[in-house]
Amino acid sequence: MFKRILALALCLLPLSVHAWWQEEWPYRVKVSLDAQQLGQLGTQSLTDAPLLLRLHTGNFSDFFYLKEDASDLRFIAADDKTPLSYHVEKFDLVNQMLYVWVKLPKVAAADGVNSIYMYYGNAEAQGAVDASAAYESQRIAALHFTEQNNVVVDSSSYQQKAELVEVEHTAALIGNGLKFNGKGVVKITHAPSLQYLPGKGFAFSAWIKPQGMQQDVLLFQQSSSVGELALAVRENKLLARWQNVEAISNTPLTADSWQQVALNVDTQRMAILVNGIEVASQAVVVPAFNADATLIGGGVAGRGFVGDMDEVDLSAASRSAEWFVFMAGTQGQQSSWTTMDQSEQLGSSGGGEAQYFTVIMKNVTLDGWVVMGFLAIMAVISWMVMAAKAMMIKRVRKDNRDFIKAFHELPVNSPAALDAADEEQEYGDSPFLNSMFGKHDHYQGSPLYQLYHQGVHELKLRVGTSLSAAANNSLSPQAVSAIRATLDASLVRESQKLNNNMVLLTIAIAGGPFLGLLGTVLGVMITFAAIAASGDVNINAIAPGISAALMATVAGLVVAIPALFGYNYLTVRVKELQADMHVFCDEFITRIAEYHS
Repeated sequence: MFKRILALALCLLPLSVHAWWQEEWPYRVKVSLDAQQLGQLGTQSLTDAPLLLRLHTGNFSDFFYLKEDASDLRFIAADDKTPLSYHVEKFDLVNQMLYVWVKLPKVAAADGVNSIYMYYGNAEAQGAVDASAAYESQRIAALHFTEQNNVVVDSSSYQQKAELVEVEHTAALIGNGLKFNGKGVVKITHAPSLQYLPGKGFAFSAWIKPQGMQQDVLLFQQSSSVGELALAVRENKLLARWQNVEAISNTPLTADSWQQVALNVDTQRMAILVNGIEVASQAVVVPAFNADATLIGGGVAGRGFVGDMDEVDLSAASRSAEWFVFMAGTQGQQSSWTTMDQSEQLGSSGGGEAQYFTVIMKNVTLDGWVVMGFLAIMAVISWMVMAAKAMMIKRVRKDNRDFIKAFHELPVNSPAALDAADEEQEYGDSPFLNSMFGKHDHYQGSPLYQLYHQGVHELKLRVGTSLSAAANNSLSPQAVSAIRATLDASLVRESQKLNNNMVLLTIAIAGGPFLGLLGTVLGVMITFAAIAASGDVNINAIAPGISAALMATVAGLVVAIPALFGYNYLTVRVKELQADMHVFCDEFITRIAEYHS
């Protein structure tokens, strides 16, 4: 009985392993959070944490399976049943880049949602994006700055409006961001949700890339009738301020580098964090207040923040230290928190070397396909040349053997007995077609016969058609030399026929690897450019693109190596035929000189 139950369980196991959310979505990819990175959270768990996914050619190869508006995207929890809320910040199908935020119900080192599935490829799917649902209710502003106008609406459910004053849009850490010139400021329109409640606290965070030294700069400011809460920079060091109470960091900002700065205020203190690490704190009790004005950027006497800024978040509650660790770790340029598995297709078990090869081919860029297209043409031509030459040489060797056997059986007084009428070749100047499909009733495919035919023709011009050994038909030494010169010229022409198109093999041998190297270099350049643009720097992002780029080099070698072997083989055979022609010329001239001396 136990054995039957075990066998039944084993039969059902593949069904559970290959469970699929909905069959209308033919493709999916598994996204996992790295266990080692999650260890930084300790025993703490995060609720409704937004996870940023950067998809580019380095870690995702199925962009062209997505709909043009990415409306077929769906994110499902690890149970493969529970849909997750998400928000697409940017989708660029042409450059193959996608930035999407997914709300994870629970993140923890253990017993958390540490892996999810991304489904796609349903051409009939309708958009299911609800940007506000991707952020929890405590997030009162999530500014991605994706719009190109001067009024920006945040993606949270509160729909805060921000006015840009002398601030420019620019490419930033995550999609688009803002560039401050020292005079600009972002003004968030007054709203009831922009308030501080002592029992909940407050948090501000943003990614900044300061340009040079920052002096008396306000990164964030909320002012009210009861006081002012601010995160500023003084002498390139961050400081938090509530009225006259300040917390100052001893660590200066890093110029020309992206870093996440945060101000977190709870019931007892305010703290400054950089890249998830607390750098300063100060005990303070902040009373309840409604903000009259909320500013981002600015400064003293017109000297405001100079640099780039992206991803401004405001929360009507204080955050744990682990929250900022997770945000900084998953959003930074060199994030290694997430890994993406190989894509899966419904009904395909995949796996093994074939699956690896499929992944590689999916990651080949357009320039790689162009180079490999040229290499494919070169390969076909070189293989056709080798096959044609091999068959032609085989037929030539056979005709040579038959002719030389008949020539050696000729009587001394009948040197021209094997000669036949000079007929036009059936296939023009094609040695291959004539040797393979032409007439061979009198050894037409043999270069030796062609030399013999030319020699007999020259002999008849000098001694007449009877070729008798009478005295008046004798040849002078000069006549013999002239016949030899004619045979040598014919030998050169026959050699050229044998070597015809061999140059195509030398081109394949020399040019194939270089074309492949060109494709590889271009592929590597594009891969690194995509990674630099997306900011996702890890081995999982680099490996697929690099392996796909190396396919061009492999294709070049596939062209060159067979061509190299074939060229050497054919060259040896052609040299043997040329040696036979030299020997025959000497033998034929000797026989003529002896008979007509």
